[in-house]
Amino acid sequence: MPAESILVAAGFLVRYGALSIWPLIPVAVIAATLGNYGAYGLGSRFGHLVPLRWGRWIGITASRLEKTGRFFKQHGPVAVMLGRFLVPLRQLQGEPPRILRRLLFPREWSHDPPVSG
Repeated sequence: MPAESILVAAGFLVRYGALSIWPLIPVAVIAATLGNYGAYGLGSRFGHLVPLRWGRWIGITASRLEKTGRFFKQHGPVAVMLGRFLVPLRQLQGEPPRILRRLLFPREWSHDPPVSG
């Protein structure tokens, strides 16, 4: 479930006194951190299988993967940073760069830092 949905619901509960904000803050920080580590782990370990196996069903081709890889090589940090502010992209923004890095640099993928974009 997206974190925005949970935090909005928790915000309503805080507003109407059904929940205290002080336990909510550390729980939200820990949940976000664990979620980012989990998404990173799944993307770096299994993410390359998705475009290789099922990509053709959604229009992913080798040439598109190559083009996307070039884009992330050139603009990756900025694209990931901006993706944090666009809600539809925020849900997926950390996985494509990791997947592409593993595809483009299979010997170096294990050196990715364990943080989300």
